[in-house]
Amino acid sequence: MRLVLCGGATAGHIFPITAVATTLAHRDTELSVLAIGGRSDLDRRLFAAAGHAFVPTSAAPIVGAGRRLPWNVLKTVAATITAFRAIRRFRPHVALSGGGYASVPGSLACRLHGVPLVLQANDVRPGRAARLIARFAHVITIACQPAASVFGGR
Repeated sequence: MRLVLCGGATAGHIFPITAVATTLAHRDTELSVLAIGGRSDLDRRLFAAAGHAFVPTSAAPIVGAGRRLPWNVLKTVAATITAFRAIRRFRPHVALSGGGYASVPGSLACRLHGVPLVLQANDVRPGRAARLIARFAHVITIACQPAASVFGGR
């Protein structure tokens, strides 16, 4: 089985999806994993530490970009093209997205290739990137919220 991980930019977006991949690898020794994320050193180090092949992209945040918005949109389009090419070569069976802006290019590329996409949304309030990805995800998983947040702090 071939799995694509889409995510990055923060450890909070990387650790959950690499944990799922590690668990799957223990069950399926033939599992092949490709991670697609941002160009940051953090992304590269964390995916390498988990033992996954890594394709860096030029993903950039769109929200709050101000004057950098046009440039960040172009970077995200270029990142999606990079991800599209990587997915075409890898031919995954399924993709797991961690949400966040660094996961958008890989998630969009999976959608364009018809790869089933699972969104793992761990934030109490999903951000704009996770809400965008949710529109075309086949499955959405959420983390359990502490009772205090569910019941208004009681």
